[in-house]
Amino acid sequence: MGMPPYGTYTTSHEPRIFCRNSTRPAHHLIPESARYNAQGDQLMTENIENLILEHLRTICAEIVTLTRKVDTLTIRVGSLEEHVAGLRRDLALIHADIAATNQRLDHHEQRLDRIERRLELTT
Repeated sequence: MGMPPYGTYTTSHEPRIFCRNSTRPAHHLIPESARYNAQGDQLMTENIENLILEHLRTICAEIVTLTRKVDTLTIRVGSLEEHVAGLRRDLALIHADIAATNQRLDHHEQRLDRIERRLELTT
């Protein structure tokens, strides 16, 4: 949604003035005569405040939506971390089983070597 640096927008019958990338109100863009109606009431200030409030409400709604999404993603990442931790435990148990199997094979190999030597089957 591209906006020019300053300008007038009309959403119904009310002109809306804004000044982008500035912390100053947009009053400096409006001539003094255009800021007040015939009774001397300030017109543009209310419109500017309404526009700012409208933008703030939109921003707040988007922040709420983003917060919900971040909360959902945080829960999902936590779940993934638990699953990864479980997989690591399983992998560690597999490594322990392989080590125990190798130890048993080494023991059987030593016994077989002793038996072959006693029976003088080795050449």
